[in-house]
Amino acid sequence: MYQSLINIPLIAKTPNGVGAGERRAGIVQPADTMPTILDFLCIDVPERCHGQSFLPLLKEQSQKRRPYAFSGAYNNIAHVSNSQWSYGCWERRHQKLGELRHVLFDLENDPLQTQNVIEENCDIVDELHTELVSFFQSIDVPAEKIARFEAIN
Repeated sequence: MYQSLINIPLIAKTPNGVGAGERRAGIVQPADTMPTILDFLCIDVPERCHGQSFLPLLKEQSQKRRPYAFSGAYNNIAHVSNSQWSYGCWERRHQKLGELRHVLFDLENDPLQTQNVIEENCDIVDELHTELVSFFQSIDVPAEKIARFEAIN
């Protein structure tokens, strides 16, 4: 998945104007919106929520930042990225002979994602694929569905 499709700018306005006009560094996902609103309203976030509040980031308080962002299309592609790497993995059943199953882009050196650098970065691929599988497990994706996104050999 290309960053231009998944890297969505987030613009937030707080009622008291904290941080107005400022840019904050951090990885935030759409699933974080609801926990942030609940946090702002001092309402407990449901235990099974996939998102996490980014209110501390808005208030410039110390916050354990999310190291990765996850996205995908149901039963098709899964994606994990951080500030340097973007890794995409297609589900096995959607692959045609000779098509790519995995892509890796170095966002620092190739922000337009024109060069798949997967062959020369197997250690990074292993790390990101492991993070992807761990995320799947954390949200209770059934093992048979996780197996569809096989690791690169």
